[in-house]
Amino acid sequence: MTRTHITRTITTAVCCLLVTSMAVAQQDTQERSGRQGQADDRQTQQNDGLPEIPEALRNLDLSDQQTQEIQKAMQQDNEKLEQAWRDFNKQHARAIELEAAWLAAVRDTIPENEQRKFDQQRMQDRELEKNSTGSSHGQAQRRKNRRADQQEEGKDRATSNRQDDRKSRSENSANDDQRSRTDSELAERQKRDHKSAQMDTPDFVVITVTSPERYAHGMNQSGQQQDQCTKACQEYKQELTSVWQQLHQLHAELVQIEADRVQNIEQHLTEEQLTELHQDREQPSRETASTTPRSNNR
Repeated sequence: MTRTHITRTITTAVCCLLVTSMAVAQQDTQERSGRQGQADDRQTQQNDGLPEIPEALRNLDLSDQQTQEIQKAMQQDNEKLEQAWRDFNKQHARAIELEAAWLAAVRDTIPENEQRKFDQQRMQDRELEKNSTGSSHGQAQRRKNRRADQQEEGKDRATSNRQDDRKSRSENSANDDQRSRTDSELAERQKRDHKSAQMDTPDFVVITVTSPERYAHGMNQSGQQQDQCTKACQEYKQELTSVWQQLHQLHAELVQIEADRVQNIEQHLTEEQLTELHQDREQPSRETASTTPRSNNR
């Protein structure tokens, strides 16, 4: 092969590489431009004061007119919704801070040689909650355990009563009537407990706050330490009750705003879009038709 042929071959290869590189670079530029264009559109909407269309609604292939109408519908209560979210997040952070401080305040009243036991009891309850299928199940399990303990105590008391009755039966026959009434009352109470146990699965979930005072029971606290513990618990309970009441009110307000906005948005959708939206809402794990972008909720 002559030197000229070699030179031509090398030149051809270099040209092919240059063409390929230019094509790839052009494709990357187009993709970046497309992504940048979408980002610019969203940024323009935000700069114009228009709320961003949530992902669940963008998937419905909205027309330009629908997009504008939905943005106007969302904009009506946008400021109110954002303020409610800020208040809710602030109060929720306050509740967490109070519970942590309450726990520390009670632990401070425990003798140092028993603080480890205090921590272990807390961890046991935490593991029970973690291993439960849900908060309602964990609460139901604790209620069941408490009822079982109460029933066991009732049986022990009934046994003791029967033994006392048998011992004194020869001295006073009236004790037979009393024993009969005691057994009857115990049986009736156990019947009620059994019926209540069958209703352990509630139709709603209740948020509970466990008082750390329960873990201090049985500890060798001095009289002064017990007084400090009681006083701290009273103050923290009062403050936490107020915070959770505000959280409950804010939660209800957020739900109402969301529900109203969803109804307003649906008025601008076609029957086909509504059908798709309704199907998506059948599963709570799916992306719902939230009117608030996820980034605004954090």
